[in-house]
Amino acid sequence: MTALLFVLFFIFMLLGVPIALAIGASTLVALHAQGVPPMVVTQQMFQGINSFALVAVPMFILAGDLMAQGKVSEKLVDFADSLFGFLKGGLSIVSVGAGMFFRRHLGLRGRYHRGGGLEPGTGAAQEGLRASPRRPA
Repeated sequence: MTALLFVLFFIFMLLGVPIALAIGASTLVALHAQGVPPMVVTQQMFQGINSFALVAVPMFILAGDLMAQGKVSEKLVDFADSLFGFLKGGLSIVSVGAGMFFRRHLGLRGRYHRGGGLEPGTGAAQEGLRASPRRPA
């Protein structure tokens, strides 16, 4: 199947088909040759795009563009520079400080857990919506 996939891809590329269509067409032909039903392909495609992160990425790009156009990002970096810029290693501290300000400005919530990574949906707003009272750690 892999050889068929690459051969078809290069044939489509030699015919002048755009790359995205060449990838899609060669994949569909190779899957059809393996006997995979088209309904499974459609279901897997929709399952792949059913992700909160895929919705969030354009919103973060929009927020970044709005902050760049409004000079908010420049002001946040200047503020972090005025707080931490005089310290030894100030550039790295300023970049971390500006990142913290950006995180708060964009409304990112969550807490870090021991396994590493950010646990989503654990911000102050979600904490208040819990049915049971919070136990001390």
